[in-house]
Amino acid sequence: MSEVDQRETSTTDERGAERPASRDRHPLFLPVVLAGGLIFGFGLAYSRMARPEVVLDFLQLEDFGLLFVMGGAAGGHRRRVRRGDDGPR
Repeated sequence: MSEVDQRETSTTDERGAERPASRDRHPLFLPVVLAGGLIFGFGLAYSRMARPEVVLDFLQLEDFGLLFVMGGAAGGHRRRVRRGDDGPR
């Protein structure tokens, strides 16, 4: 297999780990990503974190609810990185 052919079937991230090309992903990848986005958007809307007033209050240091949301996301990402979990392969 030539270098060009190999580049089309896999990619390498910044740490040198090989990942399959986007066309080699599982058929349910995009529907699962879409469902996750819808759930995330619903959660933001339900908790009123998407309202401009809430974001402005956070930026003016009057309401720290958004800080807890961002902290939870950062904590979850940190655990995943520390475990060395790069996601599905």
